[in-house]
Amino acid sequence: MLGALGVVLALALLTATCSGGGSEDGNGSDRAAANEALQAGLAAHSKGDLDAAEQDYLKTIRLDPQNKYAYYNLGVIAQTRNDAETAIANYQDVLRIDPDFVPALFNLAILRTAAGDPKGAKDLYKHIIEVQPDDAAAHLNLGFLLSDEGRDKAAHREFDSAVALDPTLAARLSPEQGGTQPIPGSSGATGSSGGAGSSGAEEAAGSS
Repeated sequence: MLGALGVVLALALLTATCSGGGSEDGNGSDRAAANEALQAGLAAHSKGDLDAAEQDYLKTIRLDPQNKYAYYNLGVIAQTRNDAETAIANYQDVLRIDPDFVPALFNLAILRTAAGDPKGAKDLYKHIIEVQPDDAAAHLNLGFLLSDEGRDKAAHREFDSAVALDPTLAARLSPEQGGTQPIPGSSGATGSSGGAGSSGAEEAAGSS
């Protein structure tokens, strides 16, 4: 399917905040320890030591059960290992804590598409666009799914929005879709959503 081949991936974004990004409950020492474990996990993750990173993220959650960043990064590890079931569970934990957390919404949409659930994926991309209207990758992937359904006018609206926000995405589209090049082959398209790439590990540090 075109959508499955053309999707922009958001797999490798690792996220953390200075405070650990979890709840305000508990004492300061627990939050500090949770943040220390999270940072250790990020360091291990960036070096490719997924086993160590996983243990650090699990420690973070034991100290701070509402830490969406630890759950998210566990989802990334599971997705890297092609363990879709575990990845989905972790992303759903993220969204239980923060229903508008775009990286988890995006990666969950990728997994829904791969699992043959285009409606679920479309709903997630629409949610992303509501939260973050300038997310070009979400517009693009929603367009691919609409195109797969034969909804060409709606698909072209999403493609137009995607290219307006990020002109480089025209290279992901066929001429019939308003692009400049044929869709890549079986390897699929790669790109970014909120700084995430389809390979490698990126650390995105923010503030709470």
